[in-house]
Amino acid sequence: MLSDLRRAAATFPDRRAIVAQVAGGAETVCLTYRELHRQVFRFAAALRAQGVLPGEVVSFQLPNRWENAALTLACAAVGAVAAPIMASMGPRERARFQEWTSARISVLAEDLPYYTDGDWDAGDDGSADDPDRVFLVLFTSGTTGEPKAVLHSHNTLHAALAHFTAVEDLGDPVVTVTPHSLSRIAGLAFGVLLPLLTGGTALYQDEWDPVALHRLISAEGATVLAAAPPFLSAILAAQRENPLPLSFRCVMAGGMPVPRQLAGEVAGQFGLPLRALWAMTEGGFSWTRATDPADFATRSDGRFGPHLEFDLAPGGESPLRIRGAAAALATMDTGSGAVRVLAEEGWYDTGDLAQPDGHGGIRVTGRAVDRIGGISMILVKEVEDELAGHPAVGQVALVGYPDRAHGELACAVVVPEGAPPTLAQLRAYLTERGMTEWYQPHRLELVPELPRNEMGKVRKNLLRKQLIATDQGFHPGM
Repeated sequence: MLSDLRRAAATFPDRRAIVAQVAGGAETVCLTYRELHRQVFRFAAALRAQGVLPGEVVSFQLPNRWENAALTLACAAVGAVAAPIMASMGPRERARFQEWTSARISVLAEDLPYYTDGDWDAGDDGSADDPDRVFLVLFTSGTTGEPKAVLHSHNTLHAALAHFTAVEDLGDPVVTVTPHSLSRIAGLAFGVLLPLLTGGTALYQDEWDPVALHRLISAEGATVLAAAPPFLSAILAAQRENPLPLSFRCVMAGGMPVPRQLAGEVAGQFGLPLRALWAMTEGGFSWTRATDPADFATRSDGRFGPHLEFDLAPGGESPLRIRGAAAALATMDTGSGAVRVLAEEGWYDTGDLAQPDGHGGIRVTGRAVDRIGGISMILVKEVEDELAGHPAVGQVALVGYPDRAHGELACAVVVPEGAPPTLAQLRAYLTERGMTEWYQPHRLELVPELPRNEMGKVRKNLLRKQLIATDQGFHPGM
């Protein structure tokens, strides 16, 4: 990342690197590449002043502001490991993540004046970071629903984007926008890495406001939009309400299935085909191409570039496995501390089920039963363990069910202990313990017992089928 930053600062010093809406669009902050370069190395000097050494972890929880990107890059300048935490995470998860990484320091939004206002030396000594060392740690849910740390290097992050920028016509300059958190893989890829790699401009918004973002998209001539369907639908609604000139070259939707109506609206209002995007924290992404049929995004999750190969059983649905340059260096189980080096293991089981799309790509059809989430994964085991402490909960299993707006939400299937709890009581209980709001169940089902296999493990696949059947009007006596 540092080489990309230095190249852009030398080639386009006065080009805007970041245009950020803050306070819900009430204010706009712009940084040129010259200014971003200066701020990155000021932040690096501030980190060193706090005693951060190469290889140590810097944890930070910041909204989508320029300081988020600058601090990420400053970690590279120091040789530290960046450990970003989504701004929507609750205090419980934030504390756990910091504990798991043994972070040297933790930076919150209220700490930013130390970095932005201090008299720090902005000098760049030209030192190069090792592109293959562990640079970034992100947290996600594994196939068993337990929290897992994913370790990336500069090169694993660059691998997919390098091919993407080589084969796609994204405009000149490239102007990217994504409403997703810069502390997650999609937001980081399209909000920080892609602009740096191309010397382009990134558009940020610290508080989601589709109307204000729509105006910014038009004013700045955004060429690349990457968003989950609900965000994309809100921007389309803003365009219907107030048609403005748009400059999109590539519009991508990921994180959940693409509704057929959405693909038609993108083609009608934006004048180009909607692209489907499949990505995961563990690395890389697939996407549909501009040359694919107009509605292909509703039938395929695209093709990988040479950065990843995939493995599927011929014909029907099977577990999706990947390997290649974009795969993370390793994953770490937060419970046992066990590290799995992906390059040594070969194929990595993504936890998703897929089938060939007939055009050399994939169509994701489902996921392993203990993974729940649409735009972001829920740490299932964490929620179950906390719910088990409620006095009215005898046994509990957290199961995903389809939701049109969010892709998938969590249902708590509970065997009551005494008087049965209500959903509101369970959510209030989790909130009191600092549990992140979107981790919490949106549905409650009370059952006399949980179905188990011969090993005593809850048969969540059966529970999920029963939830779906109930929603479709069938009542199998759950």
